[in-house]
Amino acid sequence: MSHVKEVIQKTYPNYDGERIHDHLTFTRPYLSAKFVLNLTELRFYNALVKALPHNLLVCPKVRLLDILRIPQELTEFQQTGLRYRIQAKHVDFLICDSNAHILFAIEVDGPSHQHDEKVKDRDTFVNSAFASSRIPLLHVDAMSAYYNSYMNELINKGLTENKKLHSPQESMVS
Repeated sequence: MSHVKEVIQKTYPNYDGERIHDHLTFTRPYLSAKFVLNLTELRFYNALVKALPHNLLVCPKVRLLDILRIPQELTEFQQTGLRYRIQAKHVDFLICDSNAHILFAIEVDGPSHQHDEKVKDRDTFVNSAFASSRIPLLHVDAMSAYYNSYMNELINKGLTENKKLHSPQESMVS
């Protein structure tokens, strides 16, 4: 018997294998994912934390719905459609200042980002959403190791992109 079935039977004795008859108390047997980051993401995270200035924060796996806002002047139907497109997507890393003000985001791209059409389509959509929101999104190729100099260049690039998008001259043009 699988672990999930055991948990279900212990927690919900009236479960008949198809549906819970006491559906008001059935919360589904969730299991721990054990790790928030996969090995590739963890490797990058550790290098990023080492290189990041102390006044900046790194937030891993942040949901796009928590980063991007939907214009209120749109119809409710339009807002719902846009919300559904971002609610189940996340960005690998979000870099913020010490007040949790968003500075830029980072995606670590493994081989699937170059070969899988579905992943490419997702990347195209996410790139467009970030460009629209004026939050810089940097893509980094997954590597077995990240040198400090590389990480420092990446952080500087993100900060520079943020300044370009939010400079007073840029605000006057928009």
